[in-house]
Amino acid sequence: ARSKGYKDNVPPIIKQTVQFLSRESCIKLPGLFRKAGDFAEAKVIRKAYETNGMVNLDSIRDEHTMAKTLKDYLRELPTPLIPYELYPVCIDMQRTVNDPDAKRDAVRELMQSLDPLARTPLKYLLSFFRKVSQHSADNLMTPSNIALVIGPNILRTTDLGTEVRNTGFVAQFVTELITLKFCPSSTKYSAASASAPSPSYSSDHATAGVDYLDDESDDDDDFDLDALVSNTARMSVNESPPLP
Repeated sequence: ARSKGYKDNVPPIIKQTVQFLSRESCIKLPGLFRKAGDFAEAKVIRKAYETNGMVNLDSIRDEHTMAKTLKDYLRELPTPLIPYELYPVCIDMQRTVNDPDAKRDAVRELMQSLDPLARTPLKYLLSFFRKVSQHSADNLMTPSNIALVIGPNILRTTDLGTEVRNTGFVAQFVTELITLKFCPSSTKYSAASASAPSPSYSSDHATAGVDYLDDESDDDDDFDLDALVSNTARMSVNESPPLP
């Protein structure tokens, strides 16, 4: 059985940025995650998180800066949420698997292979990105547009040339992650069964270990983002240290 606290096992910087960006005034912003935020302000926010863990966001001047803060955090993780060892598996999957059922099973198997330290925040973020895409009529951010700007931050390789060549495959794969429902089906694809070493996270990025995906089923929307955002809103954000 799942731990009742599994939904809280997400780094504060992810929870707070998602809470902030889930506001109607933010989530409908045209070009959310595509428009550049204020570099200096994003740097101050990141520093505040590193120092205090939680931050008072009332003084944020530019909503796009919060999106940049989240992107930068994901990009600068010492190990991506989808670790380097699984990069070629994901690219091969995108190149070779065309059957929707086989693709869904391959993605599910890959998600199950992730260390819970990465899987829990990744599932949380995918739920959020799915909700962002539901407002694409206003923000212009369809799943594919989100994947184009977020993909390199969660699925990357250490070789820049390879990363550039595979930009399209990464965007396609992350689009699949955002849109697919992780439900059981009969077809299996074995490429994702390759085991990878557990990602090495510093204490700044670590979360408590949980097994988010159940063996029996994992419906797309059972990760209750609204409840988690509401719970985060009750964390007395106003009592957090203000930004300098």
